[in-house]
Amino acid sequence: MEETKKLGYDTTCPFNPAHLLAGESMQKHLLKCKKQHKSSNLIVCPFNQTHYIRKSEYAQHIKVCPDRILIESCRYTEKNDARGGTNAGQRQETTQPNYTAETTSYNGNDEENWDDMDVPAYNPLKYCLENKVIRQANHLTPAEKRAFYEEERIRHMELSKKLQQ
Repeated sequence: MEETKKLGYDTTCPFNPAHLLAGESMQKHLLKCKKQHKSSNLIVCPFNQTHYIRKSEYAQHIKVCPDRILIESCRYTEKNDARGGTNAGQRQETTQPNYTAETTSYNGNDEENWDDMDVPAYNPLKYCLENKVIRQANHLTPAEKRAFYEEERIRHMELSKKLQQ
């Protein structure tokens, strides 16, 4: 096994132990190998989709899975003790996130009003014609493209004159 780690193979396939592969290609390999071994009675770990476990070992694996901490750290938060530190022995399950810190600084006075309907609708074509935006001629014949780019050149010259005034 030590020789295979030197070659860059650090994991074995749960469906076929003869398959030695690198950790980064494990998921891709498992998708292919699972199709070939449909009759295997392996169960997928809820904490890591690359862990396939026998039914007899499933309960024990759930208790000691190294990826369980990723899920558990989101579910539980540590309580602060009276001295300001954390007490690792006490854990509290959180049911809803705490948004009080973010909402206390909001005073309700906001000059932005999304319900104001007196504003004209945005017209991108009008904006492009009135500003120095480089436009492209798509799906035109060569003669139409020449005419389009000539009009664009004139439009840009007129916009430059307006800006200089």
